[in-house]
Amino acid sequence: MERSREDILSLINDIEQKYDLVDWQIHGMNVWPIIRISIFNELTAKKVTGTRSKTVSSNKFSIFINGVKELFLVRKQIKNAKTLFFASQAHRQSVNGLNYNRFADPMMDKITGSEKETQLLFETAKQNEYTENNYKGTRLVRLSAILELLQLVSTIKDKFYPSKKADVKAILSEIAELPEQSIKKLSKKVNKLVKLIPFYQVFCQKLLHQYKGEKLYFVCYYGLFNMVMINEAKKRDIVTVDIQHGVISEKHIAYGFKKIPEKGYNSLPNEFWTWTNYEADCINSWAKNYKQHEGITKGNPWIDAIKNNEIDFGDLADQVNKEEKPIILYTLSNRDDIFPKFLIEAIKDLSNHYAFWFRLHPRQLNFKSQIEDELKSLGIFHLVELERASYLPLPLILKYTSLHLTQFSTAVLEAAYFEVPSLLFHSLGKTYFEDNPLKSYFYFYESETDSFEKFVLDIMKNND
Repeated sequence: MERSREDILSLINDIEQKYDLVDWQIHGMNVWPIIRISIFNELTAKKVTGTRSKTVSSNKFSIFINGVKELFLVRKQIKNAKTLFFASQAHRQSVNGLNYNRFADPMMDKITGSEKETQLLFETAKQNEYTENNYKGTRLVRLSAILELLQLVSTIKDKFYPSKKADVKAILSEIAELPEQSIKKLSKKVNKLVKLIPFYQVFCQKLLHQYKGEKLYFVCYYGLFNMVMINEAKKRDIVTVDIQHGVISEKHIAYGFKKIPEKGYNSLPNEFWTWTNYEADCINSWAKNYKQHEGITKGNPWIDAIKNNEIDFGDLADQVNKEEKPIILYTLSNRDDIFPKFLIEAIKDLSNHYAFWFRLHPRQLNFKSQIEDELKSLGIFHLVELERASYLPLPLILKYTSLHLTQFSTAVLEAAYFEVPSLLFHSLGKTYFEDNPLKSYFYFYESETDSFEKFVLDIMKNND
C-alpha cells in the first residue's frame, strides 16, 4: 500500500529524532536538511506534469562560454553591491510587457542606498531559459549559467582526478526504516549533490569576499547552492534571510524540523520572513530555543506592492472584467493528477453558467501545448480559458473571481486577501491550511462520493 505524504513526513521526523544525523557534516556543512528533503522526494515519488525540455542542448562549449561570460559580469558588479537576492525565474509575472519577480523585486525596491550601490538578483531558470524585458533587468544575474559551468568543471575534474566519495550510503544503510532500494537511489543522488559542494563553496567565497552588504536574501532557501551560500555567509557573520514564497507549515519537509544541532544548522537561514503570524509561529515552534533561527512576520511583498498601487497594471483589467459569466479560477499544481474526473464532470455541467479559468503553475508554462492536448482529450478545452488565466497577474484576476479551486496551492492565501473563497480538493489542502487563520475562506472537498458540482454550487450560493 502506498504511503501518504503525511506518513512519510512522520517517518522522516521519527528518523531525525532516533538517529544522530543533525550534526552530520560534509565539507563543513550540515547536510541533513538537504538529505531529509531528498528522502522525502524519493519516498513520495512525486510525479509532475513536466519540468525538463527534451531539446535542451548539452553542448559543453556553450556551457563554458555562457558561464564564463556571466562570471565576468558578476565580478564587475559585485564590487559595489550592497544587496544580493537569490530567487527563481519561476517567480516572475508579466505585467504590461515587464516581467517582475513577485517576491524579490518589490523588496529590492524598498531597500534604499546611494546611487553607487549595486543590487544584484541571482536567478535560476529551468534549462537556462530566461525571460526578456525583465523589470530592472540590469540587476539580473543569470545564475543557472554559472551553476552549469561549475557542474561541468566538477564532472571534468572527477573524470581525471576522482575525488573520494562521502560515506552517504554507509550512513543511510544504518537507517533500518529506509527500504534497501531507496537507499541505493538516494546514495547515488546525494553523492551527485555533495560532490558539487566544494565547487559551489569556491564561487561563494570569492563572491562574498567582495560583498559589502550585511544580509543575503533567498526566495526559497532549500536548494543545494543556496544552502552552500548560507553556510559561507555565516562564516562571515552575514545575516541570511528566507523570503516566504509558498506553503510554510509544520507539515512542510523544509520548514518543520523536530531536532536541530545545539548551535543551529549552519546551512539554514538566520531569519524566515513570513506572510502572516501563522507561518512565523510554525518556524518558531522549533526555532524558539535557538537564537540562530527565527520566524518574523513581514507580509507578502507582492500583495503589499499591489495594494499600495506600486504596480501599474494599465488596462490589463479590461481583459478580465469583460467576462460575461462569473469566473471560477482553477490554479493548477505541478503534478500529474490535476484533472480528476469529478472536476471534469462539474465543468461540463456548469460551463453554461460559469466561466472556468485554468491558471498554469509557473513550471508548466513551457508545457502548455501538452496540457492543451490533455484538455482536448478530456473534452473540455473549449470550455476553459487558459491563455488569460495563465499570463495575466493573479491578483488582478482574483479581483474579478467568484470562486477559487485548487488542490493545495498557496494561492488560497492570496485569494483570501481579496475575500475570494477557495475550494481545496486534495488531502494536502486540509493538511496545509486547516489551521490557517484565514480558514474562514477555505472549503475542503474530502470525499469523491459526494457531489463536487453540488459543493461548488453551495459555496457560490453562500457567498452571493
